[in-house]
Amino acid sequence: MKKLPVDYKSNKKAWMTSDLFQKYLRQWDKELAKKKRKIVLLIDNCTAHIEPSNLQWIKVVLLLPNTTSVLQPMNQGVIRSLKCHYWKQLILRILECYDKNKNCDTSPPDAVVLLEKSWRLATESTIRNCFSHVGLTKTQLGG
Repeated sequence: MKKLPVDYKSNKKAWMTSDLFQKYLRQWDKELAKKKRKIVLLIDNCTAHIEPSNLQWIKVVLLLPNTTSVLQPMNQGVIRSLKCHYWKQLILRILECYDKNKNCDTSPPDAVVLLEKSWRLATESTIRNCFSHVGLTKTQLGG
């Protein structure tokens, strides 16, 4: 798992916990500090989403309950775009295996690698359009 192109943590239930969430945000805040980059992070009301104190580079904004599907930019097309890229990468991998006449089992680590590659293929304009669709513009976000 250490060779994955993403940060990976786990627990017995395979769920996000408040402890994992807070540790991740603190680490991300340190990385943002090095880049001198401030961000706004929109999160839903999952019980694990407890904001740690003293974040300096991340402003956490909690979405109201039952508004995620309407207000969260990720739900307005970013996830769809990611899924499309993922399926394309998976199909290309299967075709490549078929051409080489070899087995094409996809392990969970293989899937994570494909997912990370798919995320890198998401365009800035897709993400910007999804934020705009929910009424969040650069001006409103302070940029």
